[in-house]
Amino acid sequence: MAADICAAAVFQHHRLSEITIAEVDAYRAAKVHERDQLRAAREGGEDIPRRPLSNSTIIRTITLLGQILELAVEYGHIPANPARGRAGS
Repeated sequence: MAADICAAAVFQHHRLSEITIAEVDAYRAAKVHERDQLRAAREGGEDIPRRPLSNSTIIRTITLLGQILELAVEYGHIPANPARGRAGS
């Protein structure tokens, strides 16, 4: 559930129409970078505040975002889903 909160926190102040493919890609890249930094710190013997997110957890957050945006498309709130196909990119 914590991973679900990550995406919600990042996009909470966005209007649906403001979420772009570039922002979804940037979110994924930021989470991968954050994970890599946490892993490197842990491997360097540092005490890190939380466990690094796994690839599958990052993908799940983007998949959930995509599901939410797909509903927005179905209800006519946005013309296309910017997260479609982005989870594995």
